[in-house]
Amino acid sequence: MNIRILPKKVILKDRGNEEEFIMEKTAELQKLYLDDSAKGSGLGYELISLVEGKMKEAGYKYSYLETHDNLQAAIHIYKKSGYVEIEKPKEVVHSAMNRFFKKSLF
Repeated sequence: MNIRILPKKVILKDRGNEEEFIMEKTAELQKLYLDDSAKGSGLGYELISLVEGKMKEAGYKYSYLETHDNLQAAIHIYKKSGYVEIEKPKEVVHSAMNRFFKKSLF
């Protein structure tokens, strides 16, 4: 399990509304991969739920993740799991990912 601590406070735009998003209380969901044989089994949802539970136990209030347009199946799972797409945070300086999501854990 890879939970990354993001020690910043930033303002993100969520569907056109500015919202304070406390990065100190945010864990990042990274590198959730499934073997092709496991796709469609519901395992992705179960793994996300397991990781989010660990985030909550550790005291995090939000989950944040980055993905790419090429990963449509993943984007579908994230949205069905309650993640909301946000604008790219200005603190993100890499260019590999182009879609950004967050979810409240409370």
